[in-house]
Amino acid sequence: MKSTLKRETRMVSKAKTIGSTDATQPGAAVDLEANKAVALRLIEVFNGRRLDSLEDVLHPEFRGRGISAFAPDKPEVGPGARRKLYEMFLQAIPDARGEVLEVVAEGDKVVLVDRFGGTHRGEFLGRPGTGSRIEWMAIHIYTIRDGKVLEDAYIRDELAIMQQLGLVPSSSARTSDTTEIEALEQRLIDGIKAKDAKQIMSCYSDDVFAYDVVPPRQYVGAAAFQKPWQGFLDMFKGPINAEVNDLVINSDGKIAYSRSVQHVSGTTNEGKPFDATFRITDVYRKSQGKWVIVQEHISEPPHAARW
Repeated sequence: MKSTLKRETRMVSKAKTIGSTDATQPGAAVDLEANKAVALRLIEVFNGRRLDSLEDVLHPEFRGRGISAFAPDKPEVGPGARRKLYEMFLQAIPDARGEVLEVVAEGDKVVLVDRFGGTHRGEFLGRPGTGSRIEWMAIHIYTIRDGKVLEDAYIRDELAIMQQLGLVPSSSARTSDTTEIEALEQRLIDGIKAKDAKQIMSCYSDDVFAYDVVPPRQYVGAAAFQKPWQGFLDMFKGPINAEVNDLVINSDGKIAYSRSVQHVSGTTNEGKPFDATFRITDVYRKSQGKWVIVQEHISEPPHAARW
């Protein structure tokens, strides 16, 4: 078994390696290479599913520590604790494999940069298997003692893992949400300009709840909320000018909210000028793949002349 590990170590060590050398200390480079080989054997054990060999690689006093969303219930102490961690990964990602990208050695420390990936088949972080491939990067700082790994201080890109599992929205998803909601708000503004109540109401859910400046000021359901909208559109004789400003959107991928200032102007049926600014707070929900407004609060700033 040990001879097999040594042969595979020579193969894995083809990854880019860097080691400090000191010509005044004969044998120092050899020690660094030996330390690198010890660290590389750990990933070989994982890739080969030879977990029984962990005791040949990990020091009896081994400890693992790092920044991790997958922290074990108890401190990771001893080879058995690392075995449980590997078994958890392999249950969720049976074909997981690690690829060494870079190895740096200095003194009794070996820094290893690797990339892991595989197919999400089993439950992971409470998420059932999706059948999708996930991939993440990790950095390990190994401490070597007596030819074995004494400590693994690590950090994994767990945000990437959670994004790929759908547990948190990715930055691209948040950008997409913002773009879609901006388009929804513009569609509502365009509906006002066109005096098209149907287009305006397409921006709302059927169960929308709204606070409006028009009595009775509280409306439940799209049918009820359409009435004040239609009345508002009908009060204008000619075209309506409308614009949305200072639109700020926040989204978690399922629920979103925004705040904005909307300006509306035009001429009423009585020939009087109308010019008003409204403060809008909207809550959105994704329904059948598209965002809709489920709650809206409309208020009008107090006129300076009144105060």
